[in-house]
Amino acid sequence: MQELWEYATEEYGKTNEVWIDGDVLFRLIIDLLENAGGEEYMGPIDDEGGPGFSSAITLFYATNPQSVFDHSVSDLKDLLGNP
Repeated sequence: MQELWEYATEEYGKTNEVWIDGDVLFRLIIDLLENAGGEEYMGPIDDEGGPGFSSAITLFYATNPQSVFDHSVSDLKDLLGNP
């Protein structure tokens, strides 16, 4: 989380805009899901999108997906300093 903020303020801190690096944000979300008990699928994922499409897909498994999601959101709120 600190890395995300440092990048945003370092690159754009002199303006009224805040830009967030997508790769850092993506890594934060993956870390939150893993810490909450989700397991990242490391195998291939078939995507039938045609040429010119750009996206990133990460697949997670969990015995109780709702619990993993709720725990991840709770952890993110804690990182942001929200009650």
